[in-house]
Amino acid sequence: MPCIVPIIEGHGEFSHFLKKIKNRWFFVNLRLRIIKRYKKQKFNKRKEQSIMQCKQFKIMMQILAIIFCIYGTASAKEQMITLLSSSEAALSDGDLVTITVQYSTSDANQMLSSLGVRIHYDSSKLEYLGFDQMFSKDTLVESPVQQDESIEQSDDDPTTDKVFLLSYASMNGDWPGTYYIDESVNPPAVKTISLPLNLIRLVFKAKGNTTINVSRVTGDNAYGFQGTGVNVMVHSEAHKWELKDVIALLRILSK
Repeated sequence: MPCIVPIIEGHGEFSHFLKKIKNRWFFVNLRLRIIKRYKKQKFNKRKEQSIMQCKQFKIMMQILAIIFCIYGTASAKEQMITLLSSSEAALSDGDLVTITVQYSTSDANQMLSSLGVRIHYDSSKLEYLGFDQMFSKDTLVESPVQQDESIEQSDDDPTTDKVFLLSYASMNGDWPGTYYIDESVNPPAVKTISLPLNLIRLVFKAKGNTTINVSRVTGDNAYGFQGTGVNVMVHSEAHKWELKDVIALLRILSK
């Protein structure tokens, strides 16, 4: 009996010791679970924040793209020259063809500083006869004079060999303006200007299929340039000049 009590007492102390260890492990395990759950929640929160930031970045990029498109469209201002033929149908060899040089701007602005363009053509396919209806306000060239096309004047078309130069400049930055004084009539009259504006008509005798091109020399610094040439189509049959053709040419040049 005396020796059993210590064993029991020792057994009780051991059980108490085990209980203490068990309780400590419980709290340690609980702490680990809490830390793990906290880290998981923190990770999920960061993940949600990253997803939100990605969505916000995507929306921001879309907004910037829209603004860029609007700004790019608004800032793409151009001075435009379009060449128009008097005949869209094919001509006979020797027929007259009139080429109108038409000016406009992409934003309908009639208050710019300057414009200088070259008209390029192939003299073996078009014979120049004259011009009429030239817009003369602020012109630097009183009449178009055909010149041999130099390397500096090239339009990158090997078939063209002649050029006409049209040049306008305004010290007040109001070209072509909204009105001009027509001194060709008596008394002089004030006439309005609107876009598109015909700058000149060039008269040719067609001798073969060809293309007339346009290139920029100078212009308003705030504007780009867009030039549209024109094709001239000619049948192989020769056209014999008659009195009516001479009269038609005189009528064109006298307008």
